[in-house]
Amino acid sequence: SDLFVSANNFQGGYDATRYLIELGHRRIGIVTGWMDMVSARDRLQGYQAALADAGIPFSDELLFHGDFSQPGGFSGGTHLLELAEPPTAVFASNDIAAMGVIEAARAKGLQVPRDLSVVGFDDIPMAALLSPKLTTVRQPLQEMGRSATQMLVNLLRNPDETPESIIFPTELVIRETAVPPHT
Repeated sequence: SDLFVSANNFQGGYDATRYLIELGHRRIGIVTGWMDMVSARDRLQGYQAALADAGIPFSDELLFHGDFSQPGGFSGGTHLLELAEPPTAVFASNDIAAMGVIEAARAKGLQVPRDLSVVGFDDIPMAALLSPKLTTVRQPLQEMGRSATQMLVNLLRNPDETPESIIFPTELVIRETAVPPHT
């Protein structure tokens, strides 16, 4: 079977979406990553589970399949904001795509977070430097890298042993891009 070191992508997607729901958002868009990647599917499933737990029906029109890129986030943000009833918040499956969503909002004359709340995923260093600073889901990338390296070293030393896959918890990092919906 596959061996991996990963963050808990489902929990991260769930926590990001639940936070937006707790702020009062009910129309929450999502810009996913490539759907052939387990991480993108898990984040989408976390989003869907948080909606279901809050009694909010999942709407296909609020789903945009992106590619984890800034242009993909821009396309997704533009698409979602042009809906007859646009979302008040967007969960982007990574920080780079979230930057594209924010750019799309600005191109439409909207202010983040006043007119649109945005939450990303990864907590890349740039997330804390953006203006406004990006609310995001942190993956413990350094710990994950260390664990993956140690796993490889152990496999080389003891090829007969079967190591366990490791899933690290994620953490919601609340900054400035998500607020209650503007009415």
